[in-house]
Amino acid sequence: EPLVYAPYSWYVISSSYEAGIALRAKPDSDSNLLNRFPQGTQFYVDAVSGVWGHTTINNTEGWINLDYTVKLD
Repeated sequence: EPLVYAPYSWYVISSSYEAGIALRAKPDSDSNLLNRFPQGTQFYVDAVSGVWGHTTINNTEGWINLDYTVKLD
């Protein structure tokens, strides 16, 4: 059963990747890198495109690959 990502939900970065998980300008891994955020960063997703969640972190709006995150209940 495929994972279904929910908009209007809080997520937390679960990946321990040292450089941090990318916040990108568009829901595409080749899109401009806006910033990176470490494991434990919580963010609110207000739209979903495939595996990408749209969010605003530290006043920067962009997209995070939700495969590196866990939805908070």
